Amino acid sequence: MKFLIIDDERSLYKAMFSDLINSSDKNISEVPIFSQMPRYLSVAKPMVFNDRINRHVWLPFKKTYDKYYSLTSYNFDKSEKYWVVMLNGTLNTDYSAEYIARLKKEKPNVKFALIMYDHFGNRAARRVKKLLPFFDHVFSFDQGDCERYGLDHILATFSIPHDLKKDDNFKNTAEFVGRVDDREQLLEKVLTKIGDQVPNCRFHLVGVDKSKQKTKPYLHYYPVSYHDELMLAYNSNCIIEILKAGQNGISLRTCEAIVFNKKLVTNNQSVKQLPYYNPNYIKVISNVDDVDVNFIKKVENVEYNYDGLFSPYRIIEKLKTIG
Repeated sequence: MKFLIIDDERSLYKAMFSDLINSSDKNISEVPIFSQMPRYLSVAKPMVFNDRINRHVWLPFKKTYDKYYSLTSYNFDKSEKYWVVMLNGTLNTDYSAEYIARLKKEKPNVKFALIMYDHFGNRAARRVKKLLPFFDHVFSFDQGDCERYGLDHILATFSIPHDLKKDDNFKNTAEFVGRVDDREQLLEKVLTKIGDQVPNCRFHLVGVDKSKQKTKPYLHYYPVSYHDELMLAYNSNCIIEILKAGQNGISLRTCEAIVFNKKLVTNNQSVKQLPYYNPNYIKVISNVDDVDVNFIKKVENVEYNYDGLFSPYRIIEKLKTIG
């Protein structure tokens, strides 16, 4: 059985799936979305597949690109079974329902698996919801969506990075990185309480209107790369997590805390169901009054005994059982 992982072309995907991308298993391959195409199509592609445009309209002349999808020219062995694995972000701009249906008809030995990292209440998942019938198996990190739509629940996907190190430039007592979105009010209260009482905090907030930005040494209103976010987490004493409205599942921040053996302050009640949950290391809050700054300040030896539960290999193993 062969597994083709579609390259999502995002740095976050590269980090989450590095276990598979860098695997020595010859049955697992990373496949680019497109193969080589004529220059005029290549030049027009950034506009035709622009994410913002495609949120509103699926441009009809995208069909011109169908024959340049790498799956179109892929040399599928008729005697072999295949799983094509996609992330939901890829479907924001690429692959029409007609294309997937046609390929499945032409290649009956090829099945499609989808991994959902957005819940269906998220605007980014609207188009994907319509494509669910074209997939043979769908995984989702959101337990609520799994129950509503009959999807296969996964906790999260996280590959252990091997290029992180101790670095005083990233060292902090508590850190947060993320867009404020619809959690701005709670974030402001929680982070201000922590930052005012805990030394050396690093909070990077994206999407805050300039009129609302505050001059605090621990508040930074610019994004950081995912690698730098990992470095902040790796060099932190405590990771802060406040979920977006409607999100229900284990986030990457929780994965980072467990894999890196860091304390975690979160409003995600779901962490209590994890086999790694330890109230000595993880504090679950409902509001700002629940935040214990002494818990964040205290330096101690944290050990979750992580055993690889979040590795994307778990997805491959599940697909093998389905056949």
